[in-house]
Amino acid sequence: LTEVYPFFAPSVLDTAENTLLYQLIAVILSYSNVLTEVAAILPPADTPDNPLFSMVAPLSDQFVNHETRGVIPASKYIFERTAARQIKEGKNEIHNTNEEGHWMTHGVNDVWQHINTQVNLAKKTNSAALQYRVVEGAISSFVVMIKTLTKDLNAHLEGNAPPDAGERGPEFVCATMNDCQQHMNYLLTLSEDVLDSTEVRDKVEPLIDRATRELIKYGEAGVRLLSHTV
Repeated sequence: LTEVYPFFAPSVLDTAENTLLYQLIAVILSYSNVLTEVAAILPPADTPDNPLFSMVAPLSDQFVNHETRGVIPASKYIFERTAARQIKEGKNEIHNTNEEGHWMTHGVNDVWQHINTQVNLAKKTNSAALQYRVVEGAISSFVVMIKTLTKDLNAHLEGNAPPDAGERGPEFVCATMNDCQQHMNYLLTLSEDVLDSTEVRDKVEPLIDRATRELIKYGEAGVRLLSHTV
């Protein structure tokens, strides 16, 4: 532990990258697990203290919420950039990705690669609290992105699209509707397979429901626009 303590100096933590924060969280939790096993075979009076455990909460908060390096700001940046690119590029964002050759956009892979990477990192710490905070931040940013894309489709339907928006057309609208289905699949996978903690899964379920409702609105906007483009 003497080798770890210098990393908790304010001068170090204030500028620490997320990689270091994650490693510190993982070390503390791993050490805590060892102490728990040791405590199970020792008399209560000999139970060792864990002076570092109190650092898990502030470290996790910085890991998730730091204004420039945290998971949530990173998610917001990636998702905002994804939405902006899709709105600007229009049908140029289309590509074939699934086995059926259905049109989709690049955004689905970009978004879910980021979400799954962050969630899997949190899972490795075996911290239910950290898993939930990471998922909550990612899904909240995801919902904002879907709302932005829904607003874009509605703007095109109403003839109020920005002048620099890319061309839409039926291919693009079909791609966005296929995106909805793929997002749904990923959300289901996140809920049923990726999150292996019942505690986390139960807390995340309302977030999944919220994201699902926004995806339904996105798909409905696509249907309305498609009916006007064919």
